[in-house]
Amino acid sequence: MVSGNEAVPVTNRTMELEACRDQWTLDERFGCWCLEDILYTARADVPKFQRLSIFVPGELMHADLAYEWCFGADAECEDSPAGPAEIMTPFKKALSRQLAGQYVRYVNQLALRHPQTGEVLKLNADGRSGSFYDFQMECISDAATEFLRRLAAGSLPQTYSVEDYLSGRYTYEVPARMPAGRNPGLHHAGPDVGVPVQGAASRPMSLGDLVSRPPRGVAYVEEKREMVLYQGKDKHAWLSWDGQRATVRDLDAYVLNHRRRMKPCTSFDKLEMDSGENQEFGTPEKDYVHFNADIGEAMDAIAADFPLETAQYRKAFDVGGDPALKERMELINPMKFIGSGAAGHPAAYYRIRVGASDADTSLSIAMTLAIVLANAGHDVDYALVWDQPHSEADYPGKVLEWIDRICK
Repeated sequence: MVSGNEAVPVTNRTMELEACRDQWTLDERFGCWCLEDILYTARADVPKFQRLSIFVPGELMHADLAYEWCFGADAECEDSPAGPAEIMTPFKKALSRQLAGQYVRYVNQLALRHPQTGEVLKLNADGRSGSFYDFQMECISDAATEFLRRLAAGSLPQTYSVEDYLSGRYTYEVPARMPAGRNPGLHHAGPDVGVPVQGAASRPMSLGDLVSRPPRGVAYVEEKREMVLYQGKDKHAWLSWDGQRATVRDLDAYVLNHRRRMKPCTSFDKLEMDSGENQEFGTPEKDYVHFNADIGEAMDAIAADFPLETAQYRKAFDVGGDPALKERMELINPMKFIGSGAAGHPAAYYRIRVGASDADTSLSIAMTLAIVLANAGHDVDYALVWDQPHSEADYPGKVLEWIDRICK
């Protein structure tokens, strides 16, 4: 979906995959064009077509809760397009813990079931045990397994060995530090926490290395940062490999040692009300709005310990009584439509790939979407892709293999 608070003109266009056509329809209520269908042939000589639906991969109503559940162990956020680096204040640490606890309650009321075994997926009160947590760790470990198997087989561009990777005897590329004035001292160096290789050559950033989202009132300026080499770190303390299967020890170890927190607390409905999500739910009259009443509930729970901060922020999150905002939120929330009979013509097949080093949102968001789709009877091909970020998370040729499979 191409969205915004002003109408976005979109024209029909032809794409190659190997033959592909997309059709756009206009939602006149919000002035946005929606991709309704994709028609394609897997092979030029076999004209088979499959209807696909496309929507936002996850939902924003509980994204702040999910982010703190996933990244709450990390009190530092990195310098990124989401905002400057910072260390959490005691207020934000308490708010993070409260939001993570609310996410436990949210997950447990979804009545999710394991796509293969049918086991009920639940979180225990600590948020770091229970069948839902185990399934999340299984998905992360599956991603590491696929990567290390490919690395051992020599089918990846990387030339180092599995043991080199586990021992940190390799280098990798990350965007160079932000310009002066953006507190670069907390820069997290991508998927690891490392030190740049002195004297190493850099290259211009490629599309997908970084997505720029300027703050409110700031015009877009093309990002000029370059990619620089960083030294890997030893992973044996939290990642094991027996030659066939990789195991990531626990989520907090993964976050603190491999993929640090990117965004502050709060992350989507930001306290400062200046995120892309704050704008996404805006109106022509008010471009940026708060939308998550759960944050207000979390502040109420810690108000006695943080009266000044609560007084500063709490009232702005009284958004539960706005029916127009509720409608806008529900329109991009797939959880409302999956299995409800209200989706019109849902796709029979779904393929979801997310980078295991994606810290733009919680790893559990797309996973939960995949589970809900599978529980509703859809064919879902879901996986995390190791060491890949917010975009370009896939192995070459895999999506074409999937297209070929579902067309047979």
